[in-house]
Order: sequence, then structure tokens, then C-alpha cells
Amino acid sequence: MTIRVDALDEECGIRVRDAAEGEAVALRTDRDPVPEPASTDEFEMPVDAAVEVDASELHAPVPVPPVFWRDGEVVHRATRGDAPRLPRGTYEVDFSPPAAKLYVRVEDAEPTAVFADDHAYLQFGGASRVVVGVRSHHEAPAATVTTTDDPRDLMAAVSTFGSALKTHSPDRSWPTLRGHPPAIERGDELDVPDEVAPPETGVTIEVPPDYGAIYTVAPLAYYLGATVEPASRPRLLADGQRHDLDADDLAGGVRSVLEHVFTLDCVVREAGIYPFRTTATDELEARAALDYERLFELPLAERTAAYLDVPRSATAGFWRGTTRRTSRRPRRTHRPSRFWWTNSPSCGAPRSGRAGRPDALAGRPPRGRRCARSVGRGRGDAVALRRRSGGRGDARAVVGRGISLAGRGEPDGRLVPPGVRVAAGRGPAGRPRGL
Repeated sequence: MTIRVDALDEECGIRVRDAAEGEAVALRTDRDPVPEPASTDEFEMPVDAAVEVDASELHAPVPVPPVFWRDGEVVHRATRGDAPRLPRGTYEVDFSPPAAKLYVRVEDAEPTAVFADDHAYLQFGGASRVVVGVRSHHEAPAATVTTTDDPRDLMAAVSTFGSALKTHSPDRSWPTLRGHPPAIERGDELDVPDEVAPPETGVTIEVPPDYGAIYTVAPLAYYLGATVEPASRPRLLADGQRHDLDADDLAGGVRSVLEHVFTLDCVVREAGIYPFRTTATDELEARAALDYERLFELPLAERTAAYLDVPRSATAGFWRGTTRRTSRRPRRTHRPSRFWWTNSPSCGAPRSGRAGRPDALAGRPPRGRRCARSVGRGRGDAVALRRRSGGRGDARAVVGRGISLAGRGEPDGRLVPPGVRVAAGRGPAGRPRGL
């Protein structure tokens, strides 16, 4: 990942830089910090990089009220009129400015939030070891994979797409926990940068070594973190289970599996740290009996195999996908989209009285549960970077000879022809701010 953290030159504090996104944010402290790399494993939420500093106070322009977690539970959401000093203990605080997701972890502290002008201040009741975790919004490729014209090399390139997942738990069904896949360009030899090496999920997709088949399974390989390997007939392998895909309608088979596992993730994720129950959950429970907590805790390959044992009829009718196509000249460097059309199965509106986004205090998971395991890589070091001006547009892609669309607008699942750029609309699930 492209996160860098260094000390400010003229003030006390640190600067967090995201080279891939062109973003930077200053986090000011009450003393000169000496940022040291720290483990990302300490955090409940997925982070790409972490540093530790000594401080009794941090402050930054944070428009969203800080949210305090303790032992996997939300214990307080600070506002200008309600910001008490919390009991001594270990806390994780969502302290995110617009440029990135920042989480602050502090041990043996009595934290509180203070608001002044446009800044929020975190005060810890004395000098403390503070660990700052950072997760990129990751809406641009973190690296470029070079592939030759050999379909087997293209398979290796598509196998890197899952490196953009921030977690392998069902929480990756939230769009903010799925980053942009690596860019792909043609070259004389296969080259996969270390930072986008294929994840070890234990899930494999086998297809004939043909461009059309490889592009068609790319969205499924991305969401499952699967490796793509050559075989005579297409199939999905997970935890020793084999699921055959129809060679005569590969796009339809990929769409069916992706809709199925994604919809189940959207329901099973309520066993995690954001227990949001939708109207679709009631309907699905009438069709199939699911042990949410057991499924949530399974490794990705075992969970995928368990999902494939659930009848497809149980998840039929929940999916909503939107697509938009505009004709453009093809580029030599291909940037696969974030597959936004996989964001929004028709899970219905949240129940009355329950918040529609995961930054609200609505219910709590069992004590001690880890909601989303971080799969971030690497630690930051200091570099110079300027903040990019302007907003972000929709994710777009040109993917070789075309990528199979399974959303509405392409009901027959045919391949998009060369030179067509694909941008998928964000469905009603939107972007959950609390993640």
C-alpha cells in the first residue's frame, strides 16, 4: 500500500500521505513526535499501515464526530454537547478526516473529545502511547501489473485483483472495504509488484486459457480473492469443494455465483461489528437457516464453500446492479473498475429505528469479537507529496477485449466490445461512512 507517515517540519505532529490517491492530512500533537512503524494487527478495523507516537493530545479538522470503541463495542460517539471523559482503559477511535480513514488506538488512558472551531481534539488524560492506523480510500490502482499476450500470464495478472480487498470477512461487502484492483499493462514479460501479490485465500477459479473466459471471471476473482488457473472446463474450487460453471453460459454462471455469495455476505456481516439488519434478512431467513456467527468466523474459502451449499433460490431476487457505458478510445494501460455493480443487492431499507449506515450506535456485537480482519501490507516511511485538488469521479475501466457485465443493462451477459469504457453506478447501498 502507498501510505506514508512522517513528522511535520514546522509544527508538532505527523503528516499522513496516500500516494495512490494523491491525498495528505496533518494530525497535530502536543509534543514533537517520533513516528515508529507499528503492527496493524492491533486494530479492530482493517488498516493499511500504522505508526506509534507519544502524545497526550491529537487534533485535526474532523467533520464526522469521533466514535470510541472498547472491547469490540461502540461505547461513545462524541458531539459538541456530549463529550465526557471515559473510564480508564484501551480504546480505538474512528478519527477520520475526509482524506483517509484514521483510527487511533490508545492503552491505559481516559480519553475524551473536545471541539474548537473546525477541529476535533482527542485528549488522553496524560502522556500515552498512541497508535495511529490508516486505511486508504484506495479509489485508484496501488500498482501496475505487467502481462504479456500469453493468456496464462493474464491469469496471473487477474489473480492479483484480490490484493485490493481490505478484509476477507463478510464485511468486504461494504464498498469502503474493497479497494481498486491493480492496473494492467502489456509488456515483454510478466511482472507482479510485491504490494499487489495475490492473496492466499484458498479459492481458485479454473477456466480455459482464453481471453474471453479470463475477463469474464475477473469480477468473481476480485471479490473472492481467487487465483485464476488454466483448465479444460470452468469451475470454482473452495475448501475442497468443486462448483462447475456452465461453459456455454460462463457469464451467467459467474453472475449467479457472485450475486449469491455477495448477498449472503450482506446478511452474514450483521454478526460483525456493525449489526445492521435489513428487511431482506427476514425474507432470506424464511428461505434458509443460517448460522451467522459461525459463517462470519470461517476463513474465506470455507465460508465460500458453505455458501455454495445454500440453495441459489434462497438469494434470488435481492440483486440490483446498474451499469453505464460510454464509447472511448482504448488505452494501453487498463485499469479494472472497482466493480461497483457488485455493491448493491436489493437488501431493502433498514428496519425502522435502525441506522442506515455503520457509523451509528445501533446494537452491539458480542464482546471481544473481531469484526474485520486487517489484510493490510507494509509500513510507511517518509516521502513528499502534495494533495491533489478536485473531486473523484466514478470508477471506470478498459479491460483488454472486454469484461463481462452481469448487471442490468447487459441481461445476456455478453462481453463489452473493445474500446468501450465501463462505469458502474453506485447502488442504493452507497458508501457507508462508518467503515
